[in-house]
Amino acid sequence: MATNWYYRIVGEEFGPVDFDALFELARAGGLGPDDDVRSESADEWQSAATIVGLFPDEDEASPDPQAADTLEDADDLSSLLESVADDSGAPEATASDSRNQWFAQVFNQELGPLEFEAVAQMADDGELAPSDLVRYGVDAEWIPAEQIVGLFHESEDEDGTAASSATAADDDPDRIWYYRLGDQEHGPFGFGQVMELAAAGTIEPATHVRAGRVGAWMDAGSIVGLFPEPEEEATEATAVLDEATEPAEEDRQTAPTPRKRSAAARGAKKKARRTKKKRQPAVEKDLEEDVVSWLSDDIDEEIENEIEQRREPVAASAPVAESPPPASPVAAPPPAAPPTPPTSSAASAALTAAVDAASSATSSSRTFTPPPKAKRGKSSGPSFSFNFSTPDLGIDPKQLVVLGLLGLVLLYVFFPFESNPAPEYYDETRAIVDRIMPLYSAKAPPGEWAPVVTEVQPRVSELAEELDKLATARNPAMQQLLAIHRDYLPPVLEGKSDTPEFVFRRVTQTLDLAGKQINREPMDPATPPPAAGNAEATAAAE
Repeated sequence: MATNWYYRIVGEEFGPVDFDALFELARAGGLGPDDDVRSESADEWQSAATIVGLFPDEDEASPDPQAADTLEDADDLSSLLESVADDSGAPEATASDSRNQWFAQVFNQELGPLEFEAVAQMADDGELAPSDLVRYGVDAEWIPAEQIVGLFHESEDEDGTAASSATAADDDPDRIWYYRLGDQEHGPFGFGQVMELAAAGTIEPATHVRAGRVGAWMDAGSIVGLFPEPEEEATEATAVLDEATEPAEEDRQTAPTPRKRSAAARGAKKKARRTKKKRQPAVEKDLEEDVVSWLSDDIDEEIENEIEQRREPVAASAPVAESPPPASPVAAPPPAAPPTPPTSSAASAALTAAVDAASSATSSSRTFTPPPKAKRGKSSGPSFSFNFSTPDLGIDPKQLVVLGLLGLVLLYVFFPFESNPAPEYYDETRAIVDRIMPLYSAKAPPGEWAPVVTEVQPRVSELAEELDKLATARNPAMQQLLAIHRDYLPPVLEGKSDTPEFVFRRVTQTLDLAGKQINREPMDPATPPPAAGNAEATAAAE
């Protein structure tokens, strides 16, 4: 029965696999001599370099036939342990050399030889994409990096699909957004993709996001336009309320204007209102006040003239009798009959209807006489009434003041009054890069580099400190310039960069991205850097 094996890379355990699969993994470079392996029946881990035949020596012209036979017959744990006991010293001699035989192609530039840990670190930092080519050894074939087991750690996202935890930085300058769920970072994404993730619920307002690799983490809820604003919900609620109140508004619009009614219509309406008043208990004094109020509101000058005309015959007919009738102290005066309505005016008919209704509301033994109308001052011209009331909006004036202050604060936040210093910093950064790039492209000797470094390096440090205070999420261009002065240029100027050609490529891309964000022209493409196929070329570039 064949023995299955387990192997452990960067603290993560894989398996079980048979010995042939383990051998192919070691030959492809996915398993190094320093990684741990163990058989299915063993509890303790051992170095992969101690397994005979797992890492054949490439320097030998012809392999040992006895070792080949041992490899073919290594199907159980006992035979493998015997092989380890016989040839325990052989792999140790080549373990250190086999780890330093990795090569990678990044942006069409070959990097290497490298250790596996360096390649894994490049993958974790996003400098090595799954589609980039790698190989183990000088004569080996190039294969995609994603085929190396353990180089990219996979995890399940909320949709159940596998995604790489360390992806390469996208060349598209619009895809600069990253978000973090727990300890796992995802990206880069475009802003449209981030909005889709927010709409799907993957990104919540409390989720940490950032713009670019070196941007500061911030809450997703602080990004304008990523989540629906409360004003939009209030607008929807207002629309629903408007739909509910439309019938009432239509009724008000179809109602006739009181000023445009005829005198007969006004009289009929007043009669209906007085009929409704009759259903409620009221004393005579209240009834008189109501009648006076109605008359003062609706009767115009013509009605007043009619009243004067009706009162004059009654006053003149009092002294007509030649001899007054005998006075009787106990006799009650006869009730006054209601005045006969004249037919010469429609206004008189309205007045008569009002008086009749008032008379029917009182007792049959008493007669209601309308009180005299207070005379109004004569006016030579038409009179105008300016009595009107503003609609009640139901808003407290204090709330209006608070809303006004809030609007001013939002205006200051989203439209700051100070000028944007990003263009000035961009021009100075571009001048520094243009000063350094020709020396790098021409492979200038250290003697030519020294005066430029002395001139530029202090200013680069000062710009890094200034941009660190000014770079915010509202100004992503400042964040890109901060990355240039803080992360990219110092290692090159100090001579501590192992891959200067990669750094200068990053500087150019980041500067172009910052220029695009402030509407500046991209940089002129510099002379392409030489290929870094060996250590001598790298040292000359530095």
